[in-house]
Amino acid sequence: DRGGNNDRHHDEDADHHVEDPGGHQTIFVSATISDEIERLGRRYMREPVEKLIAPGANDKPTVEKVEQFFFAVEPWDKYRLLKKLLDRENPDLAIVFCRTKRGAEKLAARLHADGIECREIHGNLNQSKRDSVMQGFRKGKFDVLIATDLASRGIDVADISHIINYDIPDDPEAYVHRVGRTARMGAEGKAYTFVSRGQGDELTKVENLINMVIPQGQLEGWEPKPQPSDWKEGKPGVERQGGPGGGFGSSSAPSPASTHPATPLPPPRRLGSKLPLGRRHKRLR
Repeated sequence: DRGGNNDRHHDEDADHHVEDPGGHQTIFVSATISDEIERLGRRYMREPVEKLIAPGANDKPTVEKVEQFFFAVEPWDKYRLLKKLLDRENPDLAIVFCRTKRGAEKLAARLHADGIECREIHGNLNQSKRDSVMQGFRKGKFDVLIATDLASRGIDVADISHIINYDIPDDPEAYVHRVGRTARMGAEGKAYTFVSRGQGDELTKVENLINMVIPQGQLEGWEPKPQPSDWKEGKPGVERQGGPGGGFGSSSAPSPASTHPATPLPPPRRLGSKLPLGRRHKRLR
């Protein structure tokens, strides 16, 4: 679901659709165009004409219409924070983003075991299964969808009220795509991002891209817990608790030493934007 695999999936999809195109006109449309995507488009287009559409004064990017917050949270506390946040917000429809399909599967299984109706969608699901999951989501058969970035492409559900970045993305543009799933057609939307120790740079990159400071969220009654004695850090992106079979969530940051106190977390300015401490808005571009 991540890194170099994305290009491979793009290539496979493109090859499938252009095997025998016949007479056709090709229009390549994307909200953002990275170097890799541009190279892919030019591979299959002959003398393309490029047209960039800039937002007008009254046509702000969707991300600016979304209430956005971050929570500073240790990896072992992320699941507990997620449950408390879902309980407070009681979302109509929510998408919870994970970095990996393994993380999405485990998170969905744990939520389901705790009585929260949810389903997961990731790159390993066949098209029939994806369609079934999305149909159930649109009809409100369950209100929490656990998704990876790759599998979420093409999701078009108008009534998504909440986006929760359980894992902050490596690529800040992925944040824009995630958050853009809510606040559509003039509706309100909220986005919450979990930031663990050592992930401040990722949050800063997001803030620089969207040209705004994301405030720290508050959750009444929330108290962080110390690191469990059986907490183990797995491969990057997959922490686990109690051995290979347990644990949920991810963080690319090194886990703090077991002797490190769980509180306080690093100050928000270390976790978030590198803009002035006074939180004054500063034009970044």
